Amino acid sequence: MKSGAAEELKSLIRPIIELGYPIIEIVSDGQQSIRMAFESLLPNVPYQYCQYHYLKDIAKPVVDLDRKLKTELKKSLRGILEWLQ
Repeated sequence: MKSGAAEELKSLIRPIIELGYPIIEIVSDGQQSIRMAFESLLPNVPYQYCQYHYLKDIAKPVVDLDRKLKTELKKSLRGILEWLQ
């Protein structure tokens, strides 16, 4: 795919729909163009945000703060270790 835009995605999704298999739910990483493409082609099929991506996204602020704290602790320990030597 060149852009990942909704219209381009629809051209990839349409042949799958035409196979005739029942599509009972759509799960994606939350990319807006994917959601728009599916909502346009399958408006009555429920959409769900991928649980892995959801949890990863809500944990991001905590992970960022933890990384900052870890960096600060390493700096503090480095000073103590130099003082002990």
